[in-house]
Amino acid sequence: MAYTTTVNPPMQMPTIDIGGKVVYKAGTWGSRYPVRKVMLTLRMTDPSGAVTPIGNGSTDLNGNFKLRSGAVTTSFSKISLEVWDISMDDTYSLTLYPGLVGPNGGFQDVRDVVFPFAPPHPELALVNSIPFADIQKLVKKLSDIVRSPQYPVAIELISEWRAIVPKIPYGDMSDDPTSRITAVNGRKLDKPVPIRMPDDVRSQNGQQAQKLRDAQKKYDRPIPVITPAQKLLHMLSGTDLTKEIAKRISDKIFLHGIVSGKAGAGADSFVTILDGLSRVTLKQLETEPILKRLVLALQRAARLPFHFDSVVEEAAADMAAASSLVCLAGLAARDKATPKISIDYSHFFASAGGDDLRPYVKLSILVAKK
Repeated sequence: MAYTTTVNPPMQMPTIDIGGKVVYKAGTWGSRYPVRKVMLTLRMTDPSGAVTPIGNGSTDLNGNFKLRSGAVTTSFSKISLEVWDISMDDTYSLTLYPGLVGPNGGFQDVRDVVFPFAPPHPELALVNSIPFADIQKLVKKLSDIVRSPQYPVAIELISEWRAIVPKIPYGDMSDDPTSRITAVNGRKLDKPVPIRMPDDVRSQNGQQAQKLRDAQKKYDRPIPVITPAQKLLHMLSGTDLTKEIAKRISDKIFLHGIVSGKAGAGADSFVTILDGLSRVTLKQLETEPILKRLVLALQRAARLPFHFDSVVEEAAADMAAASSLVCLAGLAARDKATPKISIDYSHFFASAGGDDLRPYVKLSILVAKK
């Protein structure tokens, strides 16, 4: 009689394999504003109370992370995730598993880990050297400027960037694939038809494409991602903001029903627009299509097509730039005031330890009366 020997597989030690996104607590900066580049540590507390680090890593510039632990020596352990913001020296510990830990069953998404602190620099803009961190207060200030300007007007838009290549077409911008007629009289076309573009607009877009290519060559790293409205302002740098463009901006915004009122070429129309926008809450900007409709209206009025995706966690920064463009149009309509617009990527927020860790974009606007 033959006997067989059964070999039991070695016992698999429990591990933790997790990922998610670290965001700041909700505030005037947004409800899912990512914590940039913080250190993460997984800690195990065994039943005797002994604490042992079992994994570490960091978030990327969007706050995303993935961590895998070493072996958890006993299943009955408490596993905690510690978040450490080096720049502010803030720490926060979150219990992930308060009890039994089983064998690793694959990647587990813990979703948003809310870091219960405010961002170190929540400022959206400086208007004549006065900082604004609340988008509604900022837009109201821009409205007051159009109503009663005192030149020169200085606006500095500030936002952190995510250091990835932007989705800007560097080729022939006149052939924007999003600018297509897709339906006629309610009937969807199988093959969208390109919109015929005037020669002057095609030439202008070609010049803007060259400016973007030249800007790309000036930096030894990819041009940072900026919000759609910031991108639009940047593309308008070096361009005269005429009364004709201002009138188109007014017409497009009222046509899209973004605010109630009557379009016009005078400054009063832009005061009405900004007053209406100042009542839009940050929650509405993040959850409703108001902001995208506004940027699309500005884009079409300026006749500067480009590709973009809305960035939800930076809705306040995008609204600040869009409202600033409306303000510039109002000043052009009122006094033929001309803006000088420049963008600079070489700024850094100083950390608590004195190291420069947080890069940010500064878009500067100086408006003078002709």
